[in-house]
Amino acid sequence: MYDNSNIFSGAIDVDGTIYMVSLGRNRQKVGIGEQREKELLAQIEEQAETLENYYNKLVELKVIVPPKTAEQIALEQAEQQKEINMELLKAIDSLKSEISSMKNSEKPTVAKSETVEKEPSKKTSSKSEVVKND
Repeated sequence: MYDNSNIFSGAIDVDGTIYMVSLGRNRQKVGIGEQREKELLAQIEEQAETLENYYNKLVELKVIVPPKTAEQIALEQAEQQKEINMELLKAIDSLKSEISSMKNSEKPTVAKSETVEKEPSKKTSSKSEVVKND
């Protein structure tokens, strides 16, 4: 008994395309030859270079904005964090000064009485008043 499942019938076209040919002469593309592969890779590289040139020109003309790199994102986040930290430091300093002024105002103070004389008016006689500073 003969098993033909391990048999491969193929053909290579002039352009380097490899075909599998069945017993009924049906052709199915299964690959390309080495020369054709090199040609296609050269075309791909040329097209990639053209595409990169177009992309760079669009970026230069500011038609499109390139995506930010991880470094740019990290720098922006660091700047934002720095600004937040500066605002927090200002708030802390402000709170410290408020606490300090509150502590100073809570200290018991000795009330001093001062005698202040008013200028005598023409109609009234001179009187002195005692004023307390609280």
